[in-house]
Amino acid sequence: MLELLRRHMEAEALQLFKAMGDERQEPEQMLAELEAWASTLNHDADWCMLSIELQLHANRSQSFAQEYKKVWDRHRSEIGGVIGQLFDKLGRTLPAAPEELAAAFMALSHGLALQRMSTRPDPSGRLIMVFLRGLIASAERLKEVVVPTDDPAARAPKKRPAKAKPKR
Repeated sequence: MLELLRRHMEAEALQLFKAMGDERQEPEQMLAELEAWASTLNHDADWCMLSIELQLHANRSQSFAQEYKKVWDRHRSEIGGVIGQLFDKLGRTLPAAPEELAAAFMALSHGLALQRMSTRPDPSGRLIMVFLRGLIASAERLKEVVVPTDDPAARAPKKRPAKAKPKR
């Protein structure tokens, strides 16, 4: 069962890396790709349930806990890497360590899967994106690094283009 979960987590991380796109991808396109991925999250809540069951088993069995922790830590690290990459591409400072944020999003996903009722649509992906967009919006912008230079022209302030006058 743990091997099945490990494979599922690897596939999920790969999907997220693909959603991040390449360096040329615009931030809004990247967020749209993540939104599309999130819309499929927990459609098969059995994966969350399996993870929760195995986590509960790890709490009862120290020997199993060692193996479960390896799988869990790797997934948390991969998801944290995606979160770190996202904030970096958006020019934002992470509000917490990437792996802490990953663990929080994983807990949110699992908690929502536990609360899911089959008669209602699953809000997991939408809510994860709400929280993610909120974190992004509240995050400080990264400060630009100024590289010192001996060239006085490079240090001179750049002129901004004049604003166009409104037409009457």
